[in-house]
Amino acid sequence: MIVIDPVTVPITLGKALRQITVQLTRDGEQTPAPKLARLLNPLDMTLYAAFVAQDGYSVSQRFLASAVDGDRLILATDEVAPRRAAARRLSIGEDVTLAIDLNDGSGGGAAGSPATLAARVRVDGVDTAREVLAVERQTDGVWRVAGNLRTAEGDLDLRVTGGEVYAIALDDYGYGYQPNLAVAVGDTIRPSVYAGWLYRITEAGALPATEPEWWPIDGDNAPRPLGTARAVAVRYYRPLAHGPVPVEMI
Repeated sequence: MIVIDPVTVPITLGKALRQITVQLTRDGEQTPAPKLARLLNPLDMTLYAAFVAQDGYSVSQRFLASAVDGDRLILATDEVAPRRAAARRLSIGEDVTLAIDLNDGSGGGAAGSPATLAARVRVDGVDTAREVLAVERQTDGVWRVAGNLRTAEGDLDLRVTGGEVYAIALDDYGYGYQPNLAVAVGDTIRPSVYAGWLYRITEAGALPATEPEWWPIDGDNAPRPLGTARAVAVRYYRPLAHGPVPVEMI
């Protein structure tokens, strides 16, 4: 069972800044569908940053250097079927551009042997569909994505090479606020300055032309106007990793 807990991120000021640029391709080509990359601590899978490439290719953000420097793992996913994922281990100590290709793993080296991993995600005690990512630390120390699936409960189809497998539950980080963006019921919006709250659309419409004054969960958390749409404040839950976990070989 994978259970994820809430987290809020404080906003701090500092002098030393670090710019991280992520460039994401799919099977060696630029594609237009939005892609997501997450910067994690490889030891406990704590989330440091999330990058949403709305144009499907490139996204750049600046951070306090003290918040992101060090040994890191970056995981990238593309939800367009058939889903693609990729992982890289790196050490950050200066401004960096990361070029990551999301592919099915058949482009180089052994693709691995088929296996399955049972996963169940619960949020606030309720079975909830979330992305579950399986990463493998191979015997040579190199990390690779073994499989992923969006599910409340199900089996991940994996390709493994005999290394240690870790399962990571990832909450919906949403889309960054964009003026006049058309939104549908169930979409999740993230303020430009994230302070621990996301906003789940309950009535379709368009976001306001200027960024609103965001609100926390309050009282019965009734939906509020968000441009011509309506939304409720929701918590963001930190990624949670379990592992090494046993997998069933096929």
